[in-house]
Amino acid sequence: GGSVLLKYLGERGAAAPLAAAVAVSVPFLLHESTARMNRGFSRLYQWHLLDKLKAGVRRKARRLTPPVPLHELERMRSFFDFDDRITAPLHGFDGAMHYYTRSSSRQYLHRIRIPTLIVHAADDPFMPPTAVPSASELSASVDLDLQAHGGHVGFVAGSLPWRPRYWLDERIPFWLQHRLSTRQRRSADPGRPVTVEDQSHE
Repeated sequence: GGSVLLKYLGERGAAAPLAAAVAVSVPFLLHESTARMNRGFSRLYQWHLLDKLKAGVRRKARRLTPPVPLHELERMRSFFDFDDRITAPLHGFDGAMHYYTRSSSRQYLHRIRIPTLIVHAADDPFMPPTAVPSASELSASVDLDLQAHGGHVGFVAGSLPWRPRYWLDERIPFWLQHRLSTRQRRSADPGRPVTVEDQSHE
């Protein structure tokens, strides 16, 4: 979802009908994230989610003709296999790599024009560090909050196990409140021009 959102914001630019946006633990490069899911503990998550995807195809096959015979689902062992045979053809792509190349969000980040927060952890187990964009790839409207730890949408803080502090529940509302209140102040003062500094990183 976060990847789709960022791609959409980059495609629409200033015409995006949102005041602000937040994306967490985004697979910026789909092909790198898919390859990472084939290694280590991440494979367990891949197998679990893949079973759900296959079940979804079987349900929909009661009403719609699937892109492959249902018995071929059993031979799909990875996201790449599923995307190559199911996702890509259903959405007009030539195959998984064509789908990954066109749909990855990282290439659109420099075109985002509304305030956008991206929260990511360097130790996310579902994508390699090389997938994280550099500062030069971000537009001035994007704040990349890169944390050393947090896993995949984890970000649990606190010194006592039985008293966790859910950091995202604090970070996201605080950022949105700041950005939206700033937008409201600008709207209330039509004579004040928006400068480059107004769009800078926090």
